[in-house]
Amino acid sequence: AKIDLSELYAHDAIIVKDGLVSNPSSPECNFYFKKNPDIIFFESNAKIDGKEGWHLVQLILQIALLLNVKYIFTAGGITGSVSLNDEIDIKFISNNEDTRNFLYTYGLDPLPYGEISGINGILLAAAAKKGLNIAYLRGTIPAYAYNWILAYPKVSLEIIKIFTNIIGVSIDYSEFYEETKSVNDILKVIDAQMQDSYKNKNSEDMLTNFSTLDNQHKKDIIPEDVIDRIEHLFTEVSQNKSLAMELKRELDKWKLFRKYEKRFLDLFKS
Repeated sequence: AKIDLSELYAHDAIIVKDGLVSNPSSPECNFYFKKNPDIIFFESNAKIDGKEGWHLVQLILQIALLLNVKYIFTAGGITGSVSLNDEIDIKFISNNEDTRNFLYTYGLDPLPYGEISGINGILLAAAAKKGLNIAYLRGTIPAYAYNWILAYPKVSLEIIKIFTNIIGVSIDYSEFYEETKSVNDILKVIDAQMQDSYKNKNSEDMLTNFSTLDNQHKKDIIPEDVIDRIEHLFTEVSQNKSLAMELKRELDKWKLFRKYEKRFLDLFKS
């Protein structure tokens, strides 16, 4: 099942290629159902809050009520003073004592105080009004990672492990481990550059600036259709950061990440 966002979501930018407008693809909101145990997954790449976010949440919760959902779980991250090598710290926020006590039985710790904003905050508030049991799991990510990487799979992996423990299923984590390694490789580069900047070194000299090569030189080295695809992905990622890993994989495939590295990392600067 899907939720049509055409009346809720408005693009704030367009993509242009060769002087022609190409409208970016609309975000998706999809429901997936699994039996034994009965689980409903909701997945979306839409970034909506405010009035539109409240309307979207109402649609989600209507389905939860219709299907007699017992618990709703959502998750997210917050920046903190942690490094890549620190243990992942997951805290929970629940909307009633029964849900809180339920999560205590799995050894989870509550968030002692704080504020939840965005779509997760809206979801928590709206579910409470409808009498639905809901819990939000929040992981802490390195502060410098927030503006560079849309998803932090190390936290995602830990949250998925908590979910699978609660619902009593086992899954293959290999894809998460691969994604975690890929993102960590990027963050290690960022961390190294930050250290160099801190030491007043010129990090620009450490990178090979592929953009200084003329177009013909690029085409002599890499097939033209590959260069075109990479350029297209750069444009897409500038509008939709969730495609960043697809671009990273394409650059790695052709051993071009070091050449495009600065441009890639610039995509995630605020």
